[in-house]
Amino acid sequence: MVESIKELKKICQDIKFREGTKIGNFHRHFSIYLTKFLLYTKVTPTMVSVFRIILWWFSCILILIQDIKLNILGFILIYFSFLLDRVDGELARYKNTCSLKGSYIDEINHLLNPAFLIIAFTLNIYFASSSIPILLLGILAALFTTYTHADFNIQYATISKMLIYPLYHSNFSKIEEDLNRKEKGRTRRKLGLIIYFFKSLFILMLVLFVSYLTWISTRRIDLIVYILAAYTFFIVLAYTIQAYRNYKNINTTFLFGVEQIGKAISKKSLNKGRKKKISA
Repeated sequence: MVESIKELKKICQDIKFREGTKIGNFHRHFSIYLTKFLLYTKVTPTMVSVFRIILWWFSCILILIQDIKLNILGFILIYFSFLLDRVDGELARYKNTCSLKGSYIDEINHLLNPAFLIIAFTLNIYFASSSIPILLLGILAALFTTYTHADFNIQYATISKMLIYPLYHSNFSKIEEDLNRKEKGRTRRKLGLIIYFFKSLFILMLVLFVSYLTWISTRRIDLIVYILAAYTFFIVLAYTIQAYRNYKNINTTFLFGVEQIGKAISKKSLNKGRKKKISA
């Protein structure tokens, strides 16, 4: 029998609630119900991951089409796909099937999907207005949204290539978890709540949806330009500061990874020693 919602939150979401932001955690209050429903089925986390990627792309096509009803449906399905991004992780934690392959699919999804959404929205407005500024701003926003997420992980990819993955493969997920927790603390201090706010995928979805409603209700292209220009400005600012911070702190982060590796190896060696004493 599947546990209650309260118990499932402890099993599937506890670590995310401790590490995440209020914006990110808000949606987990909804995703846990989808997770509970899927626990009664034979659906696997990988199946959910693949489905949400397909659903996101399909939703972007609906947003691209010049039809208001299909556009609204596209934004609704985008949010549903956004919730499924939480569900696959919750299923994996419940079933204890977290894997590097699953994390890889997740990272690819996070890297590409925001850009697809921005491009779909931009082309919708461009086809209706033939506005070159909208097209250029949309391309710029898509590029820097992708770069922002990519740069966030470049330092970890560099460290894992040089040290973590070759030295202690079995503890890789734990160290990634610790590094992400420490990095989030730095992000809040360095960038501040405003920049972190604008880097949220949910905020991107909200900005584009509000822009779309503004467009279909007013048909004023200048308002859309202002909204996209403001969003692009904050994304560019976030990327610039983040890239500088990661470059400046790469050695500190590297040493932090070494420290965690040492602790993990010492702990494992100690456990092996205890087992030998017990068997003796």
